[in-house]
Amino acid sequence: MFGYFLKRILVSLLTLILVSIFAFSIIHLLPGDPVKLALGEAATEEKIAQTKEEFGLDKPQAVQYINWVRNILKGDFGRSILTRERITDLLKTRLPITLSLSIPALFIGVLTGVFAGVVSAVKRGTLLDNSLAFFANFCLGVPQFWIAIMGVYVLSRELHLIPLQGYVSPSESFSGFVSHAIWPVICISLSAFAVLARQTRSNVLEVIQQDYVRTARANGIAERSVITKHTLKNALIPVVTLIGMQMRVLVGGSIIVESVFNISGLGNLLVRGINSRDYFIVEACVLVISIVTVLANFMVDIAYGFLDPRIRKSWR
Repeated sequence: MFGYFLKRILVSLLTLILVSIFAFSIIHLLPGDPVKLALGEAATEEKIAQTKEEFGLDKPQAVQYINWVRNILKGDFGRSILTRERITDLLKTRLPITLSLSIPALFIGVLTGVFAGVVSAVKRGTLLDNSLAFFANFCLGVPQFWIAIMGVYVLSRELHLIPLQGYVSPSESFSGFVSHAIWPVICISLSAFAVLARQTRSNVLEVIQQDYVRTARANGIAERSVITKHTLKNALIPVVTLIGMQMRVLVGGSIIVESVFNISGLGNLLVRGINSRDYFIVEACVLVISIVTVLANFMVDIAYGFLDPRIRKSWR
């Protein structure tokens, strides 16, 4: 078991190193001088040289990368070129906002998606199955921003059930947080719901056809037990992979929802960095999203061991 965990940790660390190289390379792969792009065409050569020296961009790229990683390990992601704000402080403010929306969205998307997939498979060919399939395809096919905007128009402007935009921290007012976050959370969770519902339905239908499931039914085991004890556990193994992937999508893909609802989260910060060409902010946001993805994949690998007995045997 220790060997399995050690292997997964080493793979995760190697992935993070490669991701850090990619995130750092963004500023050097893009055409043009990032400092000139950030400061604008009116910046003088003296100002550009001074800024490069201030941010250590006058050093060789290898030295810049080593210094960048060293500072990150100390909890320092650098400063914004334009505003001179500490990016660490920005992340401390923005990341909790995004997670407060993404985690409930993931929870709702997983529960409703898996449940809908199981129900759709058990009721295959019925009106309920077709309705759930239509709704899942609708959530995948319709742009997220359109659903968000239409929801705001109907629920806020017409029915006055939710605020138009903004965000309230749950530490300030939990009821205010719920009223402001309920529709953004639903919008973010729709993609996870649709993907998991389709995949769960497909997996359950495949597992139901297995001989051991037929044997369980022939022995008179109740249908509910056949689904929950014999079918669902094996059908969920591929779904766990999708759940891990959805964590990346929810954290990085909340950009659209945060823009529509004017929420100052990580996605909004990433857009700000791109629009203002402040690539130090872009680097930090990409790295944080990647770290969340790697951690999610690590938890997925561990969950595999509890769902698949073949992996548990390799722990010994």
